Amino acid sequence: EGFYDALLEHGVCAQMISKDAIETFLSGSSNKWNVGLKTPGDGRVEPRNATLAIACAAHRAGAMIFEACSVFSIEASQTGGIRIFTNSGDIVAEKLVISAGLGSAKLISHAPYALPQLAIESTVVELSDPNASWYGCGSDGALAFYRNQHGHIGLSACDDFCHRLGVDTLRYIGHYRRVLSKCLPMTRLSRPKLKPQVNPTSRQATIEVCLKRARNRSLLSADARILRQWAGEIDVLPDFLPALGELDDSGSVVVATGFSGHGFGTAPAVARVVRDLIAGKRPEHDLTRFRPQRFSDGTRLQPGPTF
Repeated sequence: EGFYDALLEHGVCAQMISKDAIETFLSGSSNKWNVGLKTPGDGRVEPRNATLAIACAAHRAGAMIFEACSVFSIEASQTGGIRIFTNSGDIVAEKLVISAGLGSAKLISHAPYALPQLAIESTVVELSDPNASWYGCGSDGALAFYRNQHGHIGLSACDDFCHRLGVDTLRYIGHYRRVLSKCLPMTRLSRPKLKPQVNPTSRQATIEVCLKRARNRSLLSADARILRQWAGEIDVLPDFLPALGELDDSGSVVVATGFSGHGFGTAPAVARVVRDLIAGKRPEHDLTRFRPQRFSDGTRLQPGPTF
């Protein structure tokens, strides 16, 4: 009910649905939930398809895309602009947007303030179930689930993330002290990686948690079988809000990172904000809470929605 009121306040069409109504969407599962919230205006896309579509649209608009290209560092160019050092050569740009996920903090390490960015790992499992009759996607705070256009079912635990301890954990732990009580119940602490990995490894224990919860909710039948499983890293900041704004007074570098798992949903609005910042226009939104400098200028942080 609290979410319902908040959605109406922000102009989002929402419907409170009863136990019987849930049965129409998730046949055989309504005995697990007494009430639900449906937002029929929400969209859903496959990230792999969306990434390709966005890249193609950017290319048609004149963007040049370089894949498998590592950025080592950035610095102000002696001739003006920003010099970008990559494994494919150096580039000089008039304006630069840093939206490199976990790599963002290292790229702005020359700034007079730190970005206390840490990583958590999330595991997803996708299954085929010939007996499933429901479609759509949802979450009840413990399990997030979907069934896509191919009939595949995806599962992810909402409270079973993993953080690998490291130097940055010790360096930034003070910034996270106010939210540790929220983070620790939903995040397992793990040892650092012994060898560098491009992508994290999915956790079998988390997959078992997902399967158990899905069966308890009657979302899977006994004939369900795993098709694939994967894990990804989510970059978080101490207040679970992004760093969004100009790096310094020069306005030549814009930072857009630390979305704490909310980046894909907010991407259209963020893109408009970044566009305006790069063009030297005043954004239509108040970015005070998102300032990259807020972690070192004495601002009292007010946490947003957790990851």
